[in-house]
Amino acid sequence: MINNPYQPPIAPEDEAETQSGDGDEPISFAFWWPIALTLNLCVPVLLGMQVVQPIGRIGMYAAIALMLAAGWLLGKAFPILTGPLLSGAVLVGLAQFFPLLQMIAGLIGLSVAEGLLDIEQDNLMRIDRPLAAFLVTVVTGSILIGFSLLAGGSISGIRAAYKMRRERRFLG
Repeated sequence: MINNPYQPPIAPEDEAETQSGDGDEPISFAFWWPIALTLNLCVPVLLGMQVVQPIGRIGMYAAIALMLAAGWLLGKAFPILTGPLLSGAVLVGLAQFFPLLQMIAGLIGLSVAEGLLDIEQDNLMRIDRPLAAFLVTVVTGSILIGFSLLAGGSISGIRAAYKMRRERRFLG
């Protein structure tokens, strides 16, 4: 057999063995997303438990499950967003020590529920309808996920600019 130097390299016979199970693969977004979501739920759930009555908490828990699934679907559909989402979730999670962002997001969620579901102003801080609790939680969670993406995208942009500047300085 003649050895052709222009022929592409041949894949190993047992490709499945080299592809998985060797411990070199990074831990996936599917693993980190539930952890990031759980750590970011501390303050919002504590605040939500004060507002949502026990019967309405069904809606709150359903919305949290939806946020988990939405994060997984987002990571599957747009893998480029997984890094910024997770790094931004770290910053938003750390912001819980001074929970202004979480309180504002929750108030916006309450306002949206008030407007869409015709909740009386007196009952706004005593949500007893699962649909209202669901809506408040989805709006609040969406705002916090949006801020996570914004913060993570900013971190990625700053890193890329810093890397380009270092390479330019090194080459120039």
